[in-house]
Amino acid sequence: MNSFDKIYEADFNEILGNNSPLARIEKIERLYSGSLIMTTSGGKHSAVLPHLVRRATSKKIPIVFVDTLHYSKPTYDMIDYFKTEGYDVRTFRSRYSQEELEAKYPGWWNDTASDFSQAIFEDVVRKIKHDPLERAFTKLNPQAWLSGLTSFKTQERKSKSIVEYNHREIMKFHPIINWDEEEIEQYIRWHSLPRNEHHFDVTKGMSQSNECGIHTTFGE
Repeated sequence: MNSFDKIYEADFNEILGNNSPLARIEKIERLYSGSLIMTTSGGKHSAVLPHLVRRATSKKIPIVFVDTLHYSKPTYDMIDYFKTEGYDVRTFRSRYSQEELEAKYPGWWNDTASDFSQAIFEDVVRKIKHDPLERAFTKLNPQAWLSGLTSFKTQERKSKSIVEYNHREIMKFHPIINWDEEEIEQYIRWHSLPRNEHHFDVTKGMSQSNECGIHTTFGE
């Protein structure tokens, strides 16, 4: 990131800092209309961001879902919910099946095992999560990216700001980064949104404490 980009990012954070998530999304959509995407994991609180975006703008913002081919039915049910509700879901899948990966890297995901290899884990994550997202960026060519990231979930995310600059020169926005869990849950209750209580992301390891790298590799 050059010095101009850093100033641009800092200005955005200052401008959006005192706004509500709805106002943040409205401003972002006006600036990047026609060149904006959002991403979803299909996780527990993933219904919140698309609902906010729908309230903030009449435009159909594509929702990118990276399918690692390792999710269970509740996560795919959440993606089906988005489709049923009329959201523009774009799915980009891993090129590697579970069977292929397990045959080549037995137990690669089990970060609680004594023989766990962080290097192998990160290599597989790049294959099944980073590669599909790169393909999404190439195909959709966005200038800006909305993410439902919240800072309360992990220590690494506490340092995240509303705006970051992507290595592909994409502005990445976290409209609800400063919402705590109670605010998220309250929003879900108010708007009768579904939760995915059984989401399991294999790219966070068996412990679910590893970071998949999407918000570091692709967020800075």
